Amino acid sequence: MLSDDQLAAIVQDFYGYVLEQENKLRLRHGRIPEEVRVRRAEHFSTVAKQARADLGANEFGSVAFISEAMLRKHKLAGQLDETSRNQVSQVLMRGGIELAEAVRARYEGDFNFEPRDKLLARKVEALFAAPANKGFVAPHWLTFKQAQALGAQVRKGERASQVVYAGTLNRTEIDEAGAEVERGIPFLKAYAVFNADQIDGLPDRFIPRPLEAIPDHTRNAQAEAFVAATAADVRHGGPRAYYSPSGDHIQMPPFASFNEAEGYYATLCHELTHWTGHSTRLDRDLSRTRWGDAAYAAEELLAELGAAFICAQLQLTPQVREDHAAYIACWLKVLKADKRAIFTAAGQAQRAADFLLAFIHPVEPLTDGLPS
Repeated sequence: MLSDDQLAAIVQDFYGYVLEQENKLRLRHGRIPEEVRVRRAEHFSTVAKQARADLGANEFGSVAFISEAMLRKHKLAGQLDETSRNQVSQVLMRGGIELAEAVRARYEGDFNFEPRDKLLARKVEALFAAPANKGFVAPHWLTFKQAQALGAQVRKGERASQVVYAGTLNRTEIDEAGAEVERGIPFLKAYAVFNADQIDGLPDRFIPRPLEAIPDHTRNAQAEAFVAATAADVRHGGPRAYYSPSGDHIQMPPFASFNEAEGYYATLCHELTHWTGHSTRLDRDLSRTRWGDAAYAAEELLAELGAAFICAQLQLTPQVREDHAAYIACWLKVLKADKRAIFTAAGQAQRAADFLLAFIHPVEPLTDGLPS
């Protein structure tokens, strides 16, 4: 039997290669007629539906050729028993479903499709988690050539991280009336980059200013006991705070990177509120939340309210975060579209706060009558 990491590497390789080729083909051609665009979107929707039926029936014939090709590429051909070969076929079928959905989304104008399958989602998450996982603090990333152009040098033995740049290629075309029109064609391009922490000789502007460490005696004993009681997997490192649904862990910047202890605990309470949404806890749907859409804004509003409720119980002063302005703009879209959204978010935030605070003492339910 192959490990999850081995299976993830195979399916991610297949998924990324096909989408890259699809994008290259798209960029080489001009405008896609509307009837063709609609027909292709419908076709790939049908492909995804059929692949789901095949996957449910353990019918792997459609990926047999791909399975053999990927096994050869990963130097596993002829080394696996039938069970392991079926494992590979199964994950490639899963990847095929996501591919069909991703290509369908592109024909519908969405180039930000994020795979729901956990083995593929791990790759997307890894791009954002790279600074934290590797302990980097600097927010700057450069290619090898960019570093050299600045008179700097990547240290020997350092490994690059993969990032994806999303841009638009402008092209002048002739429309049906014979007039010239400018058309933007979205594209994706992968780069190998290094964090500024991996590079010697960079100008001072790329070097983070040393942080004045918050003394340990400023840690809040009650808040520390609360976090420990939840038994949440809280990891420290990197410049970003986030909750990973696929990994079910919270990533936090180092305690010393915050200006005040209250800011650290308020941010951690925000992420803990997200943590309650996992399927093993309050089971909120976190699979379709991406920046800018209504589901993302609603979940962020919920988390901010939940953090405020928890901070009030722990007698902490909530802090204004640097990203609050962007979040508020996103929240306003939801609140304008649904006048009851604030009440729904408040109800779910109170349920999350009750769930968390129950780890340290019984909480009298305050959710009766609030919308779910």
